[in-house]
Amino acid sequence: MSDFLFGGEFEYEDKKDLDELLNNLQPNVALRILLVALNHASKQGAFDILESHCVHKCLENIEKNEHQDSSIHNTDNNGDSN
Repeated sequence: MSDFLFGGEFEYEDKKDLDELLNNLQPNVALRILLVALNHASKQGAFDILESHCVHKCLENIEKNEHQDSSIHNTDNNGDSN
């Protein structure tokens, strides 16, 4: 039986599963959880329109930088590999 957080937007199996996930977070997973949490908070009216805009722009910037960092190409500068 699954449990949910953030208004049902985040599912986990049980407390042990959640603890394991949180104790071994990868940066991309942490970002996704924050996105879900902030989306849920926004839907609940936690932010006014200017605050929502600020949060959105910050997350947009983080995601853009994350995609740039993860787009490392397998460039062979030495000519000695595939």
